[in-house]
Amino acid sequence: MDAQVAVDRHLPSFVCMIQAPPLRTDRCAPRFTVPAHGAEIDHYASAIAAEGGLSASLAYYRDAAESARRNHDALERGHLTVPVLGISSSHDSIPDMAASVGPWAKNATGVVIPQAGHFIPAEQPDATVDVLSAFIDHERAE
Repeated sequence: MDAQVAVDRHLPSFVCMIQAPPLRTDRCAPRFTVPAHGAEIDHYASAIAAEGGLSASLAYYRDAAESARRNHDALERGHLTVPVLGISSSHDSIPDMAASVGPWAKNATGVVIPQAGHFIPAEQPDATVDVLSAFIDHERAE
């Protein structure tokens, strides 16, 4: 099966998943996202349906082991000395991003944005801007 056929075969499921109501809360975290409609669905669907789109969207997972190896190699060479902001959300799998980046950064600060899942800037854009602005303003004042 070529890539385009694979995309065409799976694209309806992807679009239905976007249009579906929130997932069952007994199986995963509740979603507080703004429902995707019209142009948003078309945008994501066309990006995945484009030549190489599905492959590109899965590249992160293909390279995860190599990325982890490089991160550990970098850790052995030294730590980040600049301030780092770890942004977590109330409904994602990493409850404390600052703790996650702590081994690589000497000065990590963490915040949790409520009522957001995995795509924090898309789900809570105003809150994301607020925490980034506060972090930058605080670091400038130091």
